[in-house]
Amino acid sequence: MKNPAIQLLDTGNLVLNDEHQDVNNMKDFIWQSFDHPGDNLLHGMKFGIDLVSGIDRTGPVNGYKFTGLPKTSPGGIFKDTFVINKKEIYYMFDLINETSAVMRFVLTLSGVQKLLLWNYQQQSWMVYINLLVTDCDRYRLCGAYGRSTILISIVSITKNNIL
Repeated sequence: MKNPAIQLLDTGNLVLNDEHQDVNNMKDFIWQSFDHPGDNLLHGMKFGIDLVSGIDRTGPVNGYKFTGLPKTSPGGIFKDTFVINKKEIYYMFDLINETSAVMRFVLTLSGVQKLLLWNYQQQSWMVYINLLVTDCDRYRLCGAYGRSTILISIVSITKNNIL
């Protein structure tokens, strides 16, 4: 790369590319922040596992989809995309009409995932969907294979106290 350039796109994606590359072609980015989500997931960001590097950014999965997700997209505002290939497995959502809504998934400090929708009248975020369906939908509460680590700890303590 002769002329590296960093740019903040209208989508909120911070990208590193060659100064002469087309920023509209996502495959040409050398690095992009959308591949490294934090506690917010914006439309167009990937949430999953990179099978090449082994980096895992998923939540509870039941083998078909991430648990806690609604069965249908609310009101046709966005569409869900699940991708499984040799390089990666990920979830992504896209807005059906880019001007229809401003929304984001957020992981709260208590481990609850919520879908927030921007309320233009009140100029604030409102909870559109609370994704806490079961205790294992709370981030990091359940261990490997969906076993509740809290339940296992309680059983272990009880067994140790009885014996």
